[in-house]
Amino acid sequence: MEKPKQENFPEQKDRASVLEEAAAKVSLEVNQLMEKVFKIEGFVQSDGRLDMQNYMARGSVGRHSHIRDMDYIKNRETKFSREGNFAKLTSAAQHPGQIGQQEMIEIWRQESRKNMGSQMELLAMILFHKFFSKDFMVVRSSTYDDYKNGIDMILVDRRTGAVICAFDSVIGYPASDRIEEKKETIEEIVGRDGATLKYGFRVKQEYGKPTLEEKELESLPIFCLQVAPDEFQALFDSLIIKKGENPSEVETAIVENILHQMESQCQKLLNTRPKPQVRENIHLTHNSIKKMQAIIKQL
Repeated sequence: MEKPKQENFPEQKDRASVLEEAAAKVSLEVNQLMEKVFKIEGFVQSDGRLDMQNYMARGSVGRHSHIRDMDYIKNRETKFSREGNFAKLTSAAQHPGQIGQQEMIEIWRQESRKNMGSQMELLAMILFHKFFSKDFMVVRSSTYDDYKNGIDMILVDRRTGAVICAFDSVIGYPASDRIEEKKETIEEIVGRDGATLKYGFRVKQEYGKPTLEEKELESLPIFCLQVAPDEFQALFDSLIIKKGENPSEVETAIVENILHQMESQCQKLLNTRPKPQVRENIHLTHNSIKKMQAIIKQL
């Protein structure tokens, strides 16, 4: 007997593939904006990450420095692929030498796509883009800045051109050990010199026209963007599966909660007595939070 055909989308696709398709649409919009305003092509990759190769090609970072950064990424991914269950997946432990290093990395990358934490980074970008794209640009950091500096995503004020802050997205329940460890690490970073974004950029106004300056940014406040597992699933169902043009109650509630978290973290970060530039950027972030809260009220 012939098996009945599966229902169409979303059952035919895994969650990672569905998220990647949605992220690619956001990335296309970001690239179209950058090409229209700044005549820059290929600013971000299809997953929303800043394209390091194109960044280097524009002369914004030296070739030798870029090569070192790519080596750093490869070394980190090699380490990741040899840890925990990934080593078992590659069978490297049972058959040493039979699977090449690059093959192990590719297996790790494919398995990482299924990780809820990795998927949260995509979901956060899509969510912020839906709510705030008219006033803010949301870009995922370069892979180097993710691995080296712990930055998943950056928020840019489209009016002023300022890079407001950085995010470290995490799945977990409030007050869990993992969340608290993340927040403590962030407070330590901000209390020292703030976060650094090597593959950074900002928008400047020159003769009344916006110009893009690509350079390393320092003294950035970084925020722990925390979403509980059940919120993640509800957000995925609403934002990706139903994907209504207008924000749903679920989406709005989660964004409001995220902004409330950021507001609370602002005060805690100020209590670390950061250096003047970091303090100024925290205040800029707080003003942007108020602006985003006002946007939500108008929906």
